Amino acid sequence: MAKFKEILAELRKDRGLSQKELANAFHVSGSTISSYETGVHSPDIDQIIQFADFFDVTTDYLLGRSNCDLSPTVLTKTFIDDTLVQDITSEKQSRKKMQKVVK
Repeated sequence: MAKFKEILAELRKDRGLSQKELANAFHVSGSTISSYETGVHSPDIDQIIQFADFFDVTTDYLLGRSNCDLSPTVLTKTFIDDTLVQDITSEKQSRKKMQKVVK
């Protein structure tokens, strides 16, 4: 699974932003963004939350703990018969984990 530094760089590039442009959006220096993307430094929890909000992803996705890059707002929407999207993705991941244990 990807690491924070790789995911941040990918999200930034996908949005067509330079490190300097992202830095300006967060009122930090370009070298700060560079240090996050190279893994020299890590942002604090508040900064991680701000990045997640800015890129409209979950903090779990940003931290490399989930492959689900859906917007957090999508996860709380009703899919079918009062089932939430997050319930479906959680069940899918749980099945995969169980299959690994059974093998």
